[in-house]
Amino acid sequence: MKHLKTYTIQFVGLKQGEHDFQYDIDNTFFEHFEYDEFNDAAINLDVLLEKMSTLLEFTLTFNGTVNVACDITNEPFDQEISGTYSFVVKFGE
Repeated sequence: MKHLKTYTIQFVGLKQGEHDFQYDIDNTFFEHFEYDEFNDAAINLDVLLEKMSTLLEFTLTFNGTVNVACDITNEPFDQEISGTYSFVVKFGE
C-alpha cells in the first residue's frame, strides 16, 4: 500500500473550504487491487474536496480511456470514459 500514498489526502491539516486535487491514474493503480477487467488505463481524475466542521464532501470528475477487449471481435480497443461521482464523509459516532 506504500505506492498508494500518492493518492492519500491528508485532510486533517486542511482549512475549511474547497480544495482541489488532480491525479493521473494508470494501470499500476489498479494492479494494487488485483483488478484485471481491462488491459490498460489512462484516466485524469479531478477531486474537489469541501471540508466543513463535521463532514467532507467529495466530487470526483474523471475522463480518459481504458483499453478493453471488444465484445464482438475480442480485439483490444480504447474505450473513452467520463463521469462524475459525489459522496459525503460524516464525522461522528
